[in-house]
Amino acid sequence: MFTNRGRQSKRKYMFGICAVIFVYLLLFSRYQTYEIQEVIKNVKPVTVWEFVADFSKMKSLNPTIHEFKILSDHGNNEDWKYTVEYIESMSGWPHWKNKINANFHVRKVIRDRKYLYLVESVHKSCFFSVFCLKANGEFEFTDINNGDTLVTETVKYQCPPFLGQYCRKEVEYQRKKILYNLTNHFKHHKQEK
Repeated sequence: MFTNRGRQSKRKYMFGICAVIFVYLLLFSRYQTYEIQEVIKNVKPVTVWEFVADFSKMKSLNPTIHEFKILSDHGNNEDWKYTVEYIESMSGWPHWKNKINANFHVRKVIRDRKYLYLVESVHKSCFFSVFCLKANGEFEFTDINNGDTLVTETVKYQCPPFLGQYCRKEVEYQRKKILYNLTNHFKHHKQEK
């Protein structure tokens, strides 16, 4: 009987250590950074910026977004803020749907005597309504070659250490798909110069 109690205590102890390690890995997610660039030929930055800033267009750019709802919206064409709630699946687990809340800041600024068009965002994604991760995104649209647009997207995202590879693949998939679809959209739609 003594040995059974000793084994049970040892199992409880090991289970407790495993649970603490699991919770630690979940709660102490580090930020990773991913950046991608693309040149969209013969399209002005303001045109690309306006298209990306309209979240209703994001559904056609990002195939993982299923539905969305604008929760608040204020500002003007040069400095606009809105909050959106959207449902997204993960490319690796398409049946897993996740609710995300995001705040967007759409603005244009002057840098080096040129307009720089920005779409900045902060996303909060919660799993099981308990475990939440954040991501900060920035789209930057600048004029190059006097009429082409350089699109730079930088994403800083949280990911639990043991899911690092999966998170990176998910971020890469979505970012590459968005820029691919954005470039194709403007290839097929003529624009005034």
